[in-house]
Amino acid sequence: MNVDITPTDGFPHMYDYVNGAVGAGANPLVLIIFTIVIISYYFLFSYLG
Repeated sequence: MNVDITPTDGFPHMYDYVNGAVGAGANPLVLIIFTIVIISYYFLFSYLG
């Protein structure tokens, strides 16, 4: 991982490695289901106290 900040590339250039590694195999349907599960667990346990 190369963190290189130059005036021509700027800060978005820093995150290209992370976006390429994480976003390469991410299926949108899996991300939506995972988000729904996390939100439902949050509401479930917030109501339980």
